[in-house]
Amino acid sequence: MDNYSERLKYIINSLGITENSFATNIGLERADVVYYVVKGKTKDPRVSLSQKIKAAYPSIDLNWLDAGVGEPFIKSDETDILKNRIVELEKEIDALRDKVENKIFKMILTDEQKKLASLE
Repeated sequence: MDNYSERLKYIINSLGITENSFATNIGLERADVVYYVVKGKTKDPRVSLSQKIKAAYPSIDLNWLDAGVGEPFIKSDETDILKNRIVELEKEIDALRDKVENKIFKMILTDEQKKLASLE
């Protein structure tokens, strides 16, 4: 496949969905962006399109989609590694969220204690 348009069309067909569904799945409000790329009417698809595709379909290899290098889909073991990394990052985010919530709670508690002390 010589160009991005052909490769994107291949991906959509491989997924067994319509261009419209694909556009919706990657978070586009309008399917015309995908339509124009698949039809070759857009020569230089925006990087953000590839990033949206990767976010919605992590098994798609962007090197293949962008440049035709490699295979269309990442092998399952590579996908598993990425999934595990995502789980690790989600845990880190949760831990940071807990720290922030605890810090805010302590600040509110301290403020309330000061108000109470000033009333005495």
